[in-house]
Amino acid sequence: MKSFICRLEREHLKGLQLFIKDWLHIAKHKQARIAVGVLLFIPLLYAGMFLIGYWDPYGQLDRLPVAVVNLDKGAAMDGKPLHVGEDMVTNLNEDKALDFHFVALDDAEEGLKNGRYYMLVKIPEDFSQKVTTLRDDKPEPANLVYQTNPGNNFIAGQIGAAAIDKLKDEVANKITQSYTETVFDSFHQLSDGLAKAGNGASQLNDGTKKAQDGLHSVQEGIDRLADGAASLSAGMKPLTEGQEQLAQSMVRLKEGSAALADGETKLTAAHQQLEQGAASSVQGAKQLSAGMESEEKETADVLEHAQGVAERLHNYMQLHPELAKDKELQTIVQNADVASTEAKAADDGQKQQVQRMKAWLDSQSRLADGLHQYGDKLSQAAESSRQLAAGLGLASAGMDKWQEGFQKLNGGIASLADGSRQLQTGTVPLAQGMLQLVDGSGELSKSLTAAAQETSGVHASDSLLSMFSRPVQLKENPINAVPNYGTAMAPYFLVLGLFVGGLIASNIIPFNRKAHQGVAGGSHFINKICLFLSIALIQTFIVDAVLLYGFGIHVLSIPKFLLLSLAASFTYMTCIFMLVALFGSLGRLAAIFLLVTQLASSGGTFPLQLAPSFIQYVSKLLPMTYAVQGFRSVISTGDWSQYWHNTGALLGYILVFVIVAWCLIAASNENRVTAQPAGESG
Repeated sequence: MKSFICRLEREHLKGLQLFIKDWLHIAKHKQARIAVGVLLFIPLLYAGMFLIGYWDPYGQLDRLPVAVVNLDKGAAMDGKPLHVGEDMVTNLNEDKALDFHFVALDDAEEGLKNGRYYMLVKIPEDFSQKVTTLRDDKPEPANLVYQTNPGNNFIAGQIGAAAIDKLKDEVANKITQSYTETVFDSFHQLSDGLAKAGNGASQLNDGTKKAQDGLHSVQEGIDRLADGAASLSAGMKPLTEGQEQLAQSMVRLKEGSAALADGETKLTAAHQQLEQGAASSVQGAKQLSAGMESEEKETADVLEHAQGVAERLHNYMQLHPELAKDKELQTIVQNADVASTEAKAADDGQKQQVQRMKAWLDSQSRLADGLHQYGDKLSQAAESSRQLAAGLGLASAGMDKWQEGFQKLNGGIASLADGSRQLQTGTVPLAQGMLQLVDGSGELSKSLTAAAQETSGVHASDSLLSMFSRPVQLKENPINAVPNYGTAMAPYFLVLGLFVGGLIASNIIPFNRKAHQGVAGGSHFINKICLFLSIALIQTFIVDAVLLYGFGIHVLSIPKFLLLSLAASFTYMTCIFMLVALFGSLGRLAAIFLLVTQLASSGGTFPLQLAPSFIQYVSKLLPMTYAVQGFRSVISTGDWSQYWHNTGALLGYILVFVIVAWCLIAASNENRVTAQPAGESG
């Protein structure tokens, strides 16, 4: 036993010497220095590039191009124009939550297909119109349409959908707030209406009291009405008799008017004949007067000629006195004088006849004019007779209706008498109801006044409107807040980087060497495990330093963070070391398979509960699951019991991997196990 222990001490010491020798060999060879230098930064390169790319994608959403197409035509609500689409576009311009591009529909669809836009948001034509149906019996939801192209980038579509869902909530809240403002305005109008109703109820109470006072007067009036109805009914008998006499007189008057109209017709015909005869008489008188005037002119000419002959004969006798004794001549002269005298007498008579004819012609003309005027008056009289006959016909028809109405009046008076008696009986419950109305109107006035005071105290403050539009609000209260996406993904990227660093190390640092043959398996194990772990140690310090002071990741405990980083790095190195010791070059392939398996089973991205059941089962067997959970404890949650549980699990993995590797290497025949400095081929 003592010799075995001494042998182990010698092998371990020899292994440490070979470990130092390998590092000195690396320091001397340029290619080895370059290879190891790159190897030391592999975890940082891997984890750092992931963190840079995913550090804060949600903080850069204003760079995500989204096409917005506003097709809304607007509407009217309460007589006011409503343009919800334009308001939404204005809000998007101010919000800048995404890189919104306000374009035409064709451009938006083309951009979505070729990847220029990651989302298309379309505001339909009837968007505002459907908003106005909010207060209808059957309101229609306003649809905000969006399209994504998951084939280009699925995550971008999911991010955009979340942003649009938030936008939808904001629009819905604004619509609800607008409707709530209208409701509160209605409350104010209701308050005014209740106040007016209270005043009206008070006035009703006062009026009811006055009506109650006047009810006694009404009862007295009803009594008088009953008495008057009885008297009126008694006086209807003589009125009925007079109505019958009036109807008979109307019949006789109607018959006389018909005879009068017939006489007027005959008189008009006779007058027309008389007027025609007068016109003919005037025409004949005019012709006779014209003939007499012509005859009177001829008589005047004869008189003038006879006087001229008599005058010339007298002149001739005076010139020839000797002819005075001529009897024949004297006879001629005497005849000429007689002819002149007779002609003058005839002329005078003719003139008198002409004057009398003119006077008669004037009288005939006046007679014709009088007959014409009489004819006009006669026509008017005939028209009046016809109107009288027509009026009497209407009067007769009216008399018939009057008789019918008189009969109804007679019946109504009888009903009035009966009704007045019933009215007398009904005033008793009316008086009782009036008392109840006075009491009820007083209570109504008080209630309406109180309701008006209550509703007038309701004011639509901003906080109250916000409560109605957003009655339920999500209040996020994270237990362990994470500042950004990069910090949340740091555990996953860090363990991947450390595993990849160990995997690359297994390809750069060979196991078999041709120099230093005859080295025992234990010495070879100590040499290689120390070399691998030293590489892992430096890799861990480099990547942790950059994450803590380069990226500024805040951890709850730096020592615990470094301890867990070393535990994870050593776990991966020893695991790969064991696989290479077990399978040789195939062990590296096995390590790659193990890495790929842990990408899905470690729970670094989505919760393990969302993975298939066999993935959940495998995750419990692999070390990366515990490393990810441990880093989350030291970076964000502060669950130290979980931290120590995961760290202990990693240390257990290290112990198992080291023991298995030591058993494999130490048990090998030392003639089969050779060592050579790192950096040489082998």
